[in-house]
Amino acid sequence: GGSRERIVQWMRELLEHTGVKRAISLLQILEELSITNESGLLSSAGYWDNLNDHDAVRMSSIYEYITQNFAKEISLDEIAHQAHISPSAFCRYFKARTKRTLKEFINDLRVNYACQLLEENRHSITQICFEAGFNNISNFNRRFKEIKGITPQQYRLNIRNLYNRVVNTPNT
Repeated sequence: GGSRERIVQWMRELLEHTGVKRAISLLQILEELSITNESGLLSSAGYWDNLNDHDAVRMSSIYEYITQNFAKEISLDEIAHQAHISPSAFCRYFKARTKRTLKEFINDLRVNYACQLLEENRHSITQICFEAGFNNISNFNRRFKEIKGITPQQYRLNIRNLYNRVVNTPNT
């Protein structure tokens, strides 16, 4: 609707502005998002948070440990020790709460981090592979394509094309 069109325009302007003008554009976007009736739910109606207080603290500790260490090899024993449970119990616990295995979760985190680095366009894909925690380029390419549906090179090209379209689109 109209809110979407206004927000798209302000997002384009956000790329062109710096300093205070950029902050004002961001505030316009946030205000529009807060008052619009043109919105949709991001989760299903059946979603519920099935974590009790103890689980929330434990999962928070697990997430924090993983996000701080995802770029290096994280052993199952190491992460289970952090959660104060056995490795086999950890696997069941983690899968029950995240619906993914630890390896899937870490690979998703690494690929998403690699996407950020690809968007910055400062390093080669090989450098990004190792910085994101993968230990060889073929595994990185395979996991990236499995998760994103395209190769890291295609992702980088798509980002460049998108950026060029946004920057070169005339304001109306």
